Amino acid sequence: MLYQPEKPEKIVRPNPLHWLRYSYVGSVPTRNRAWVLHDTTTRTWLLRHVVRYLILVAPLVIGVMVFLPAPVGLRALSCLAAGLPMMMFYLAYTVEDTERRVEKAGYPHGTATRIREQRAIDAQRAVAARSRQRRAARLTRGRGA
Repeated sequence: MLYQPEKPEKIVRPNPLHWLRYSYVGSVPTRNRAWVLHDTTTRTWLLRHVVRYLILVAPLVIGVMVFLPAPVGLRALSCLAAGLPMMMFYLAYTVEDTERRVEKAGYPHGTATRIREQRAIDAQRAVAARSRQRRAARLTRGRGA
């Protein structure tokens, strides 16, 4: 069953400091809880997850690029060699991480996944309905000719 709040919650975007806290720790003030659900279920939720990862590793990459006494190419390769496997690991736990964020905001476990699945089902049904309508229109045109 899809999560249905008793009354629609207003989506309040967190300020930049709260967003950074959300990126690192996964929690925001109570007034931003509806935004967390939006953030983890919107069409671009996976892209948002990747951006949070990039924000997490940015200080490390900057530190290596600035302070490592080596040629720039070696510093860049070091960042890639460490960052890409970390990204693969981070992406492997994408669903679990988003569910943890939604739980910290006060929603039941599995809410974000159920919302995304329901939206995908609704989109598939809409595509199938449009396909049936086009097919029916072709058949009626073919019979009338």
